[in-house]
Amino acid sequence: MSGNGLCYLNSKKSVLLLTIAFLMCLIGPALLHSQTYSIHEKDKNPISPYGSSPALSPPDTDGEDADDCGSMSVENLPLPFSLVQEGVGLPLAQSEPVEAGFPYNFYYGNLHSHSTFTDGGLAADPGRCRSSQYCRGDVFPGDAFAYARDRGLHFLSVVDHNHLFDCHASLCQPWFPSGCVWNAQQVRGKYQQGLQAAQAATIDNTFVAIYGIEFGVLTTPTDGHVNIFDASVLFNWEDNSNPDYPGTGQFYDVFVGRSDYQGLYAAAQNQGVVGSFNHPRSVQEFNNFDFTPEGKNVMVGLEVANGPAFCTAEDQSCGGTRYAGDYQFAGSDKFQYALGVGFRVAPFASQDNHCFNYGFSTANRTVVLANSLTKSEVMTALQQRHVFATFADDRAQLVFSALDNTYIMGDTFSNSGPLTFHISVRNSVSPIDEIRVYKGIPESRSSPQIICSRFDTTDVDDCVLFGTPGEWYVYVYVKERNGAELWSAPMWITGN
Repeated sequence: MSGNGLCYLNSKKSVLLLTIAFLMCLIGPALLHSQTYSIHEKDKNPISPYGSSPALSPPDTDGEDADDCGSMSVENLPLPFSLVQEGVGLPLAQSEPVEAGFPYNFYYGNLHSHSTFTDGGLAADPGRCRSSQYCRGDVFPGDAFAYARDRGLHFLSVVDHNHLFDCHASLCQPWFPSGCVWNAQQVRGKYQQGLQAAQAATIDNTFVAIYGIEFGVLTTPTDGHVNIFDASVLFNWEDNSNPDYPGTGQFYDVFVGRSDYQGLYAAAQNQGVVGSFNHPRSVQEFNNFDFTPEGKNVMVGLEVANGPAFCTAEDQSCGGTRYAGDYQFAGSDKFQYALGVGFRVAPFASQDNHCFNYGFSTANRTVVLANSLTKSEVMTALQQRHVFATFADDRAQLVFSALDNTYIMGDTFSNSGPLTFHISVRNSVSPIDEIRVYKGIPESRSSPQIICSRFDTTDVDDCVLFGTPGEWYVYVYVKERNGAELWSAPMWITGN
């Protein structure tokens, strides 16, 4: 089914409940807000990188983000296999390397979630956790961090929408007046409260909390959402000049235009912070993946999997929308496209939690390779792209290295002569079906080639990049027999 807005329901619910939910999605927004909301554009099936843009429904009435009860797309369907039978969920993912001699630990987390500061923090109940719930939740950033930490996640990022810190005051006042913020100073202060909550929740060698923003809107085909992590200032374009609202002033510390991605990259570089591309619907997004030197530097990730944003499960039973890999979107791999444009992005697998189930709606993980679990180490690992992503596997350890671990995924280096890679997979939830190695040319806007493919093995030591002069990116893609997937960050290699 497509997108006239079936609410997410567990597959075990009755037909009667499903029918009621369907009717509520059709008439609920009108009853609650007397407005008509379009569906989340990010929930639509991605298209071919070289195809035409998808037909977009009209934006919602505030002209910013589209809202709905969640489309019945791939992301809202149960997984085609049982995670419980495969053993996902217990025990917690092992951080120490299984492979002897590998010099990094593996830390598992989620880099995309929201709190009640904007449109998240909603009870994990289908009747309450749905879109358009501006500032109506009960979960503040500190609560989200505590939930994830107490359940064994290694890190969590809460990224509230940069333009919703005022909570759309006219909408939220009847439900949660204490949470409405109309004063510009309070808006900026709310962002600082999120940073303070992250600092308080971080415990060295136990848990890392990251706060930031999800920047942008989804109004036109060239819009897109970008996460900015741990900036000390709020990037925004809004101010309060409406005489009907108390107080006036700038809802930002640093002004960045609402669709000015070049300006965003430059502002992030000036602040020394990094970001990621979120749920890329098509290659038109982010102003056609507008490429700049600043963007190449600060954009460290792209979501190969996202959501479900309004999944209410706490047992990792939801799936997610994939934007890369073989199973759903052959020929429309947004990860490969961004690499071909020239961005040096690692793969992220994010849950986009809006419900009170932070990091546990799915078994999808972003995994950072670092020496220890501290804020400094985790942020450095993100900057270095020492990252891999998992779909439906909350514990796999993927090693992709060269020259006896001198270089690992995410590194940039020069090499003369043939280069032999080492690849291994440990602790996966299912036996390995295929390990594949891709080689592409940065800034060529061309698709990569498969240079090695090995079946029914957990180790590859005979994949060689021959010493051809030029610039290359090389990354690993793994398929497990149960449908789970892994993506490594590339190595960026100059062949001499």
